Amino acid sequence: MDGGPTDRPDRVKIKPVAADAGVSVAVVSKVLRNAYGVSEAIRLNVTESIDRPGYRTNVDARRMRGRTFNIGVLPVELRNPFLPELIDGVNRVLRQSHYKAMIGVCQKQRTLEASLV
Repeated sequence: MDGGPTDRPDRVKIKPVAADAGVSVAVVSKVLRNAYGVSEAIRLNVTESIDRPGYRTNVDARRMRGRTFNIGVLPVELRNPFLPELIDGVNRVLRQSHYKAMIGVCQKQRTLEASLV
């Protein structure tokens, strides 16, 4: 093995997390997606199990479901003096969620804007 992205012996899978928490894989998935139908006690238990072994979500698996948890910010240019305040505000709000900001500058070009989206 060459140590590429698929060779991650340290990567903890969802099944061991579920076993450690004493719940089903579906419950762990609901906690990861912040879905309804999970009590706060179970959510805390699963979160502790996730944190213990250093679990990291599989971004590729999430993308297959059409969810990347990314928010796009597409300013026209970077010279706008309001832009740093806007980006700080977006990041401040997103810090409390599973979402991350992705910033691209579209430069008033529809094709570039479409490719960034």
